[in-house]
Amino acid sequence: MSHAFQSLKADDGSWAALKEAWKVQCGQFEEDFDGYAPAAFAELDGATAHLDDSYTVYGLINEGTGEFDAVCSVNWTYLPGYVGKVLRVRNLLFAPKFDFGEFEVSDYATVLTRVFARAVTLAIGARPSRHIKFHLRSPVERQFFALAGSELDTLEEFKTVKIRGAWLYIELA
Repeated sequence: MSHAFQSLKADDGSWAALKEAWKVQCGQFEEDFDGYAPAAFAELDGATAHLDDSYTVYGLINEGTGEFDAVCSVNWTYLPGYVGKVLRVRNLLFAPKFDFGEFEVSDYATVLTRVFARAVTLAIGARPSRHIKFHLRSPVERQFFALAGSELDTLEEFKTVKIRGAWLYIELA
């Protein structure tokens, strides 16, 4: 299974297409899409309306199925206390099939790992950032990144990897 990170915008129809696909997924489980993560969608809807690259929604598309397995907002901005722009990943939302379907923990971990890896790739390339802040939405994500962070600290590309509160702080070398 391979994944790509795709920018989703309101003006090109890509965001509406994702929402329609996820509405269908909710229907397959007899769930109401309008009640599926309304707070996250309100924030993501706003991000897809931005015309510049400072605030964008990215979808993690499964290249085998063509389905989006997750979305998140990516804010690329200057923050007090940092030199240069910081890449912040927030509002991570998995596809409805992960909430309502039967998946192995390894499937969830694969998607989480791929979102993280694509965010690091953005910071190294298209959104140059020495600092990455990744918002952790659940205790499982916190545990996952605490374990992963101890390994990432050993790689020369990562200067520091720390968890503070609900945030993963990464400083690239």
